[in-house]
This record gives sequence, structure tokens and C-alpha cells, in this order.
Amino acid sequence: MANEDALRLLCFIGFFLLFLLGEVIFPRKKSFIPKKKRWFGNMALIIISQALIPISLVEASVIFKNKGWALLKDCPLVLEIVILDLAIYFQHRLFHKVDFFWRFHSIHHSDLELDTTSALRFHPGEILLSWGIKLILILSFGISALGIIIFEVLLNTSSMFNHSNLRIPRFLENILRVFIVTPDFHRSHHSMRKNQLNKNFGFNLSFWDRVFKTYQKVSYEDQERIVLGLVKKRDIKDQRIWSLLKGPFY
Repeated sequence: MANEDALRLLCFIGFFLLFLLGEVIFPRKKSFIPKKKRWFGNMALIIISQALIPISLVEASVIFKNKGWALLKDCPLVLEIVILDLAIYFQHRLFHKVDFFWRFHSIHHSDLELDTTSALRFHPGEILLSWGIKLILILSFGISALGIIIFEVLLNTSSMFNHSNLRIPRFLENILRVFIVTPDFHRSHHSMRKNQLNKNFGFNLSFWDRVFKTYQKVSYEDQERIVLGLVKKRDIKDQRIWSLLKGPFY
């Protein structure tokens, strides 16, 4: 188990640094807020969240394996990953639709700019809720430890990628978004405008938004005019860690 955790951590750190470097060399939008005012809060949230998780999903899969609860037996690895990705898509929609969940998820959307660290900006309450939903899925479908490891590496990597402030050539962006969620695909989801905020829910595969009619394409030029964040949380003070932690409760 330690080897798997070390591998996931190395993948996380490696891609995190890679996307940060890419943002410096090929930035998509100019930054107007000092990074230290956002980065500390964003990175502190993930540290706190990870400390609160009672047991890893991989450990849960091993512990409850062969308990007879699984709806699917010997599920193919690819199907396991597809099931988890589809679940994350619907979980994301749920967190926008239901006020209780939105209170926690709104902390992610209150970021006034987007970069790789925005992928870490999730309230501990949301992380625990998401952990619980994934745990139910793992027990229900008998998701293997390997399937969970691969999916979590993919999810973390794609989340950092599609939140990054990385400039991708337009022709390449148009090709990639057919298959995966790109930075421009996801950026409009962080718009202050509700008609954009409630579109483009995918994290890995862009396929789900097209199938379930939640896809919205924003032109390359219109991307420049997107105002990020939430209407009610425009003060730089809202980026402080204490404000982020208490945000869902007031």
C-alpha cells in the first residue's frame, strides 16, 4: 500500500510542477492578483482535507473485497474507470444543484483566477462528501484497488491540467476537447455568469457533457472576457484560509 501511495504522490508532484512551469512559459491569461494571496489558501485546503480522510479508497477496496456487496464481479479495468468518471460527472452536477452541497462546492468557484493550484481548492467538507460517495460506489460495484489508483491519478492530473492557466494552440485545443476536458473547456464553468457556470461539468472525459446536454462551447476570443469567481465573493479577503473554511456556514 505504501508503494502505491508513494507512486501517486510522485505523479501528483511531478504533474503539479510541470503545469506550474507551463503556466509561466505559456500563460493563457494575465494574472492580476498576487499569487501568494491565493496559493496559500488553495494549498492549505488540500493539506487539511487529506488529513481528515479516515481511510484511503484503495484501503477500503482491499478491506471490503469479496464481501459479496458488489453489483459487478470481475469488472473490466476500463469499465471501472468509466464508471468512476461518470459518477464524478453526476456528483459535480449534484453539487451545483443542491444548496447543501453547493455551499461547500462554492468555495472552489470563489477563486478569482484559475491556475494549477485551483485544482486543490476544495473545502474539506466537500472532500469528505466526495469520499463518501466514491466509497459507496466502490462497495457497490466492487471497484478494484488498481482501478482506484489509476482513476485517482487520472483525475488529479486532468483536474490540474484543466484548471491550469496554460495557453494551448487553438487547433490543438479544438482537437483535444473532443476527447478530454481542456483548460478552455473548463474555464467557462468558472464564469460568474450562471448560464456558463452550470455547463461543462466533466473533469476527465468531455464526452459526458455532450451526451447529457450540458456542453457549452465558448469561443477562443470570448474566453478573454470571462469574469471568474462568484458575484458575492469578490473581496480579496475571501481568499484567506479562514474565510475559505468558514465560507459554507455563513
